Amino acid sequence: MDEALDILRVLSGLGFTHLFATPHHRWLSWNGLDAELVINGVRDLTERARGGGIDLRLFPGMEYDLDGDIVERVQGRPHESGFVLVDPGFYRSPFDIPDLIGPLLTAGVKVVMVHPERNDYLCRDLNGLRSLRSAGVLFLGNIGSFGEMYGRKIRANSRRVLDDGLYWALATDIHHAHQAVYIEKGLDDIGRWVGGADKARLLKGNPMLVVKQMEERIEKLTD
Repeated sequence: MDEALDILRVLSGLGFTHLFATPHHRWLSWNGLDAELVINGVRDLTERARGGGIDLRLFPGMEYDLDGDIVERVQGRPHESGFVLVDPGFYRSPFDIPDLIGPLLTAGVKVVMVHPERNDYLCRDLNGLRSLRSAGVLFLGNIGSFGEMYGRKIRANSRRVLDDGLYWALATDIHHAHQAVYIEKGLDDIGRWVGGADKARLLKGNPMLVVKQMEERIEKLTD
């Protein structure tokens, strides 16, 4: 809890106002992560943050590993939230990805693929990413990737994906408070590399669409 609060403090200091807690949902290694555990954890963290004077809005979420049972697991998510984070991993060949996520897209799920810049196969040739985007996949980049959190190669991949206009939004993917230095550097680089309108779209406009939907669903559940 103390480490989580440290993360909230540093991100608040960088100007973030809304955060999603998105632990990994790995069916085999962690036997699937119980949604209530995440929801209750966010509730507890929110109370502690308020008590500590940290002004942030927190939401629960999950990041699903992209594997053969992704459709089954996503269909079982609570309240059928419309946006779903999927993690392609770092070495997966892109050839089977359309088959894995096709049923989700057909069902109207907004598939958000995280950190494509960290996948070796997807970044060898951006045509795979372009094809997935045309199919309806949304790409969420790591801000820290721009700040060399994962090294120079990933930073270069991030710039290529950014210049190609493939990113739908950008987020922190922060795991430890000390990583905030990479987030800050990434924000500076993004600000230099894109215009004000694109920066606002990537860091606020599109992310707030997810926030709005979550708020609407929370209101509906509490009516």
